[in-house]
Amino acid sequence: MLNPWHVAIAAQPRTMFSRATGHLKLHRRHHDTQRAYFRLYSTRLFSSNAISDGEMYTSLRLRRAPLRAVDWDQFNVTAEEPILFKESSQDRRDPSSRASELLSALSQGEDRIVEVEVGRYDSTRPDGFHQVPMRLRKYLDWLQSDRADGRIGGQQVYLAQWSGHDEIKAVRDTALPPSVLSGLITEEKVDLYQSALFLGPTGAVTPLHFDPYINLFHLQASSNPEEYVKHVILLPPTASRFVKGPHAQRRQHNTSALEFQIHRDASHDISGFRVETSLDGTSDVREIRDVIERYAVTCLLRQGETLLIPRGWWHRVENVGLRDGRREHCGWTAGLSWWFLSRSSCNESTRALG
Repeated sequence: MLNPWHVAIAAQPRTMFSRATGHLKLHRRHHDTQRAYFRLYSTRLFSSNAISDGEMYTSLRLRRAPLRAVDWDQFNVTAEEPILFKESSQDRRDPSSRASELLSALSQGEDRIVEVEVGRYDSTRPDGFHQVPMRLRKYLDWLQSDRADGRIGGQQVYLAQWSGHDEIKAVRDTALPPSVLSGLITEEKVDLYQSALFLGPTGAVTPLHFDPYINLFHLQASSNPEEYVKHVILLPPTASRFVKGPHAQRRQHNTSALEFQIHRDASHDISGFRVETSLDGTSDVREIRDVIERYAVTCLLRQGETLLIPRGWWHRVENVGLRDGRREHCGWTAGLSWWFLSRSSCNESTRALG
C-alpha cells in the first residue's frame, strides 16, 4: 500500500515506503539483528488482530457477484471499476513450474537483507508490529518448511512490498510486467511509480486500504495453484466516509479501522467464502453495513491472473486455501504490484487547476 501524502515525490526511485509509519524512508539495515531474531523466534504469544478480544463479528450478505476473469482485450487504463484478467499468453506455461522458477530466481539474491513484517502494520498495540531484518535465504527456508500455519508466536509473518523485483535481475527476468503495461510505458502513456513483491504464507493479510495510484496486481506464483490463492475485497472511493472509521482507531489515514474475517464456506456466494466484519464502536452501524453489502466486490486471484485496482479503490487482500479442513502444511503465494498513473488523467487534473 502507498501513502497519498507522497504523490509529489513519487519520482524518487530509491526510496521505500514504510508500511509501519506511513512515510517514505531510505533503504537501511538494522544493527540490532540479534534482538530482532530473538523477537521473531521467541514463543511469546501476541494477538494478531488490531481489535479488542471481546469484539463481535457479523456475517455480511454481499449483493454483487464476485469478479470473473476476462481477456486482456478488455484492459482499460481509465477503468472506474476493478477488472480481473485471465492468465496472459506470455504466462502460459507449466503451472507447477512457476513456484520453482521464482524460488530459483530469488535464491540469486539469498544473501540480501530483507525486512520481514511480524504482526499487522495497522495494529495499534505497542507489541503488535515489528519489522525484522534477516537474510532472504532464512525467510525462504522458513516459508517452505513443514508447519501447520504461517505464524510465529501468534503473529502473521509477511515479506510485503519488497523491492526485490527491482533489486534482483533474475527475479526481474522471471516476473515480467504484463505486455499491455510495458507497451503503455514504452509509448509514454503511463508513468510507473513503483513495483513490489508480496511473498507470504496462507493467512497473511493486507488490511483494507486505498492507494493514490492505479495498481496492477499479479499473482506470480503459488506453492500449489489448485489450493492457495488470494481473496480480495474491494470497495469504491464513494464508500470512504463509511469505511475509514474513527481517526483514533487508524494507524494510517489511508487504512480503514474496520476489521474483516473470511471463512471457507461453500454456501456463501460463488467464491466459496463467508465475509464477516466487526462494527463495534462505530456510529451508524446499519448504514455502514448496508454500504458494504451493497457495494463491496470480491474475487479470488489465482496463479497467473492479474487484478486492475483503480486509483482510490479500497482493497483488502488475504492469502487463503481452497481446501476444506485442517492442513498439515501451510502454503504460500507470491504477488507483484505495479503502481502507475495515466498521463491523460494527470493532464486533466492539471487543466482543472488552471
